[in-house]
Amino acid sequence: MELKQSLSGLGLRYPGSVSNANYTILLNSFSDLLGHSGQALLNPSAYDTAWVARVGAEGNPKMAAFPQALSWLSVHQHEDGSWGEGAVPERLLATLAAIVTLTDRGQRTRDSQQVERGLSFIWQSLPWLQNTALLPIGFELLLSALVDEAQAVNLTLPGWLSTYYAVYQNQKKAILKKMSVEQIRNSTAMLSLEFLRQNLPASAESFVHPVTGGVGLSPAATAALIGQVEDPSVRRRMISYLERNKLADRGGNGWGFVTDFDIYEIIWVLYNLHICGHLTHPLLQPLVEPLLDRIAARWSPTGLPFSTYFFNDSDDTVVGYLLLHKSGRTSYDLSPVEGYWQQTKEYFTTYHYERDSSVSTNIHCAEAFDYAGQPDRVAKLLGFLGNSRGEQPYWMDKWHVSPYYVTAHAIICTGHLDKALTQPSVDWLYYTQHKSGGWGFEGDTTEETAYALQALVHYARIHGWSPSLLKAARAGANYLREHYRPFVWENEPLWTGKNRFTPYLIVRAAVLSAMLLAEVNKL
Repeated sequence: MELKQSLSGLGLRYPGSVSNANYTILLNSFSDLLGHSGQALLNPSAYDTAWVARVGAEGNPKMAAFPQALSWLSVHQHEDGSWGEGAVPERLLATLAAIVTLTDRGQRTRDSQQVERGLSFIWQSLPWLQNTALLPIGFELLLSALVDEAQAVNLTLPGWLSTYYAVYQNQKKAILKKMSVEQIRNSTAMLSLEFLRQNLPASAESFVHPVTGGVGLSPAATAALIGQVEDPSVRRRMISYLERNKLADRGGNGWGFVTDFDIYEIIWVLYNLHICGHLTHPLLQPLVEPLLDRIAARWSPTGLPFSTYFFNDSDDTVVGYLLLHKSGRTSYDLSPVEGYWQQTKEYFTTYHYERDSSVSTNIHCAEAFDYAGQPDRVAKLLGFLGNSRGEQPYWMDKWHVSPYYVTAHAIICTGHLDKALTQPSVDWLYYTQHKSGGWGFEGDTTEETAYALQALVHYARIHGWSPSLLKAARAGANYLREHYRPFVWENEPLWTGKNRFTPYLIVRAAVLSAMLLAEVNKL
């Protein structure tokens, strides 16, 4: 994918002591990025596209409403027979969804051959299901529902697969049983509501957003519930939602795993601008201020959401609070996130009704509460971070598959608070740098290299540069200069939803932030 950008920007000139062409180009690139923020750009999802491909045309349900989705599936099967992004858990869901769709909608010999290859991938993947450390959002419930759907169209799968994660399924089902319909509408269950489509606790119409026409801002959930909706006008709004959110890609149109995440995108683009010390840069203010206005307009007594059309969460709230305060808007406080505090466990959940915690959310909470001058709460959060890391020198998180993301943020946000906590992680960064100068858990990437470089610069600002860390940082900066592609959006998906995804502008902001830090620090 490409996003047309103009590097002419705002006619920026060199600020302060930084005086080189690289800096000017990077600042102009960030200005273009700010101009696009709020568009909610991400990669297509095989899982969601498979659900959309099953939608029947209005007045003729035997015909596909979105034949381009079928075309997309046809050309996006991997060599091993799977569909989807990332590792086995994510690709298992996408592959199940794809073979059910091709069995239901496919009409060619090639479709049946692709189904057989997909089935082979699933059977070969069964041993890998023992790893439950990083399951995608709603995986346990979605897997069971998809296996049932596959068996209903006579696809050969082991019967035990639908109950393989029964312990986790029962935990989530127990939570859902205690929730009212209104509470479900205001929970992350909405992002995966397709698992309940045959047993909805209320009419399908009641789960359709009155403005967007989507269900939980999820193309998959929206596509799954269309068949349960009786009101033709509501169905038309749902079709319009899907039509509006298709993503042009080779071989047809795909759909992302979520839509309309405007506030989330704005917050995290600006947060990366904050990390590199440019949030209040005078030449960027004409673009930054309107984005801050959008954040401020969404602030409520319960905080900030990731979308104009979604409910609030603690992570976006604490980072939004920090950005607003850092830019001089000091009338906001942290009271909205108190409802997410788990007193007995002494950590914050990201959303209400969550089964487990997010390390990165609590890292950002520690940064915000430190800024707010609440040391007692910070001490408890640092204790949680120490316990959640254990003996290993890095952290893992539920929202990102790479340890470099969450570990870098821990160093950036808490390195000045507890050197003993973060020093092993800095050592880990140093010793895991690849010969290329980049970093990456499964192979070096510009995204993970950006996180590592951001962390090293922040560490050095507090504790100083050692010759070895300075050498590592310079190698990382050179790696980014060599591999940065300003007009190409082909990042390896590392963010975790129902499948791996890439929020393109946020990742680009992290890379530009790290490169600006390199220029400012003469790396």
